[in-house]
Amino acid sequence: MEDEVMQFQTIILMLMRIERVNVEIILEWLERYSNIFRAPITKCVNNYEAGAWEALEEMKEEVSYMPLVRIIESLQAAVEKIPIKDAFDELD
Repeated sequence: MEDEVMQFQTIILMLMRIERVNVEIILEWLERYSNIFRAPITKCVNNYEAGAWEALEEMKEEVSYMPLVRIIESLQAAVEKIPIKDAFDELD
């Protein structure tokens, strides 16, 4: 789990530098490279259009691994119109 979350952090670090990236794109990339957390991320991506905050909140409830929960909370902050760079400033 630790390795996969570190991989997610690396993906986010690369994507957050792209100007037009958004939370949905980040989730799609995380889904593409996930193994352990694939099921909750896929469910979140599928439910994203119905409500971004709610989909992320549901994923947060399914996942008990705290480093991933912190990533989800940062994604929720980015959904609330905070720039992605600011939401993930702790990764820098």
